[in-house]
Amino acid sequence: MTRRALLVEGYTDTLFVKGVLSVIGILGVSITPPKEMGASGNGVSNVIRLLPAMIAKIQSGDFDCFGILVDADYAGINGGFQQRRQEIENILFPAGYIRMPADPLCPFGSQYDHPTQITIHLGIFPDHANDGMVEDLLAQSVTAGQQSSLHSYAQACLVGLPVVLYNQTLHTKKAEIQTLLSWQAPPGIDSGIATKNGVFDTTMSHFDNFSKWLQKVFP
Repeated sequence: MTRRALLVEGYTDTLFVKGVLSVIGILGVSITPPKEMGASGNGVSNVIRLLPAMIAKIQSGDFDCFGILVDADYAGINGGFQQRRQEIENILFPAGYIRMPADPLCPFGSQYDHPTQITIHLGIFPDHANDGMVEDLLAQSVTAGQQSSLHSYAQACLVGLPVVLYNQTLHTKKAEIQTLLSWQAPPGIDSGIATKNGVFDTTMSHFDNFSKWLQKVFP
């Protein structure tokens, strides 16, 4: 087991973060969804269920660096930023972790210190402040020029769909980004490869904040 670990919601998150880590030059990180750690499935609920077992591994000295990365989702529907952070803290606080003051140089993420254990870092998409998911971050970071033009066209296509099968309240941004990725070369690349290919501008503020968080978690 690697000693530098990031617990994520699912396989698509693994691919995205792997691409970002490649761009910013961070090596040796295991990006793992819950099912690969023995949970019954993936998703944020399984991240939360698995967290006590991960804390036990931390206490056993299994990790040097440990982070958690989830979507906020939406208040009143399936979470929201405040609820999502509270769900994680309901496990961290009884285990002796303390949330440290926000870092003005790294607005993405919360840091939880412990008197005798390693720090745990929590990141919540899209920006560790608002409701949403990773696709909201990506939609705000589309590279200007051809990619921005394609993204605008994808948005227009979704408005004109004759039938809508996805949940428009929850998944409009996801549909936008998946449509944009379907028009790449080759069609349907994942968001990690798209990041490496320049589809998303990693220098834009929200994306840059996320990159700085990864650098803080895995120095």
